[in-house]
Amino acid sequence: ECGQTRVRAPEVGVQLERALVPGDGILGATRPGELLRPGVGVRGLDRPGRERLGRPPLQVLRRRVAELAADLRGEVTAALRGADFVSVRDRVTQAALAAEGIAAALVPDCGALVAELFGDRIRERGLQGEPAAVRVAFPQGYLAVQFSADCGDDATLATLARELDVAAQATGCGIVFFRAGTAPWHDALEPYRRTARRMQNRVYLFESADIWDICALIEGSRGYAGTSLHGRIVAGAFALPRVSFVPPDVATGGKPCKQDAFVAAWEMEELPGVVPLDDLAAGIAQALRAGPLQLAAHSARLAGLCRAGCAQWIE
Repeated sequence: ECGQTRVRAPEVGVQLERALVPGDGILGATRPGELLRPGVGVRGLDRPGRERLGRPPLQVLRRRVAELAADLRGEVTAALRGADFVSVRDRVTQAALAAEGIAAALVPDCGALVAELFGDRIRERGLQGEPAAVRVAFPQGYLAVQFSADCGDDATLATLARELDVAAQATGCGIVFFRAGTAPWHDALEPYRRTARRMQNRVYLFESADIWDICALIEGSRGYAGTSLHGRIVAGAFALPRVSFVPPDVATGGKPCKQDAFVAAWEMEELPGVVPLDDLAAGIAQALRAGPLQLAAHSARLAGLCRAGCAQWIE
């Protein structure tokens, strides 16, 4: 990893062990604090069960990856120096590469083109399957909410439940939890279930991990809140209100995170960036106050900048 951008070179063959995704049985679909998603839950092991099997905790995995960083840095920088064109999505990464003597163009993430390139397909997908079921469940609208498994401690989930309940009450929106990715230590269903049990408002657990379903869910929402940067970028491509938050260890780490870096480079001033968990409801309210015309103009501007940047690849 260089700055905030991950680079994969063919000669780097590091494989991380696939993690078990925890889960439990089904919950009902009618009362406040319960899930609106009927069906069979994902069966798996709880945290003690994984530890008994010898699965390393997240902190250990991070240390092991950090130990590889110095060796990988040389391979990555060598590969980048041999590239015909290098672009990055934020100034933090741009500065890190510049310190290595590598010039990189600043270009928005290609996710900014999702609506322009695939909007019709995504909107059609929203009329079928699970995305359509969400719209039926919440005809008044819903917020698409995502957070990584790093947020799975009890204190963090209690804060999330409280803030999302406040947001739901203030806006009349339903809350839909979805996974932006299912790679190890990304997102999992079990923390969403635990959060829903703490909430007073009805919650829908969106189980599909299909990329088109996820995009359709975001496109059909009234706004996005989450830890995933690409969740925010897709929401931006569809000119939707958005707000980011990060796991507690990232928030208190003292280093700029990728969400902060992207917001600083590209986001409109009227929208919140990365908010503390205790201020999530206020951040959602601020995001929803952004004007539709402003959101649409900003989305079009980023798409244009992304297209122009991509055009440099083939010159």
